[in-house]
Amino acid sequence: MGANRLPASVQRLVLIGVCAIILITSFVLFLRSTASLKELTSTGSASNAPRTAEGVAPAPPAQRRAAPVAPAAGGAQRRAARPGTPEQDAPKTQEQIITHDLASDDPAVRQRAVAAIQQMVGVKPRVLRLNLRKHWFRPMIATKMYADLERLALEGILADPSDAVGCEEMHFCYFSALFESGQYARALPAGRSLYNVTRLRKTQDAIDVLNRALGRAAGLVDESVAQRFKEQQSAGALTPSDARTPTTLPAELGENVLNQFKIDPSPYEARIKAYQAAPTSFVNLIGRGNLLLLAGRPDEAQQAFEAAAKLATPRQLETAIEGVARSMRAQDGTVGRANAYILSLRDGQ
Repeated sequence: MGANRLPASVQRLVLIGVCAIILITSFVLFLRSTASLKELTSTGSASNAPRTAEGVAPAPPAQRRAAPVAPAAGGAQRRAARPGTPEQDAPKTQEQIITHDLASDDPAVRQRAVAAIQQMVGVKPRVLRLNLRKHWFRPMIATKMYADLERLALEGILADPSDAVGCEEMHFCYFSALFESGQYARALPAGRSLYNVTRLRKTQDAIDVLNRALGRAAGLVDESVAQRFKEQQSAGALTPSDARTPTTLPAELGENVLNQFKIDPSPYEARIKAYQAAPTSFVNLIGRGNLLLLAGRPDEAQQAFEAAAKLATPRQLETAIEGVARSMRAQDGTVGRANAYILSLRDGQ
């Protein structure tokens, strides 16, 4: 065993090497712990400032550069915007600018918006239809721009009478402008026109509008008229067995309240005559029928819609049939027979 023992000098060298390794390792660990402590201290003094993914605190605001934004779906770039900032809330499209300007306290700004709407009448009737009631109607009523609303609504109807939805939406604005300005003698007959032209599935909406108007038209109609109108509409909504026979109300309910209001056809007469002189087509017949309903001439309107049905494509036929049903509702002043007509077509009678 003694023969295998290392010389004393070699043992001393090994011991010195082991001690050196231990000292170096201890020194490295000390340096790392010191760096971590400094980092924690600086983080605390910076009030826990946010750090990036690489662990480096962001530069001051003046030195920051906008980071590239990943492309949105479709390749479009999205801009980061904080909610509620003027840049985000400011109107961008022409329609939004008009909506914003109509609510202005400055009459000149509001008239600028009206002029912009006026330019749309003959060029963008669809844009007018989509926005007048939905976005522009309320600020115009709130700022009492009744005359402008009445004029724009009527011009919108005449610009494209073949659009049944547009006629309904525009005429609601027309009626409201008259009624809110206190012109009850003109407004209630216009309400009858609204009842005539409204889509069949929106009949109850037209009844509600007229019912509220009758309740507010103090001095023009008796207080009991609104209740009687409501009862007549409920009774007249019962579907008769034969769609060919006009609906008659029970004697105890009296004459139909709608017959009290004589429609002024003058706003529509020139356009109706223009349609009569125009070439016969599906679109022209639908437009003519809608105007005849507004003018209080439902018998002629029914003839126009029936003629349109003969020229209709399969996709157009529903519009013509709806027009015939609306004409029946306008003739009777109730919706029952119109519903019976639609049901008879579904049942193949």
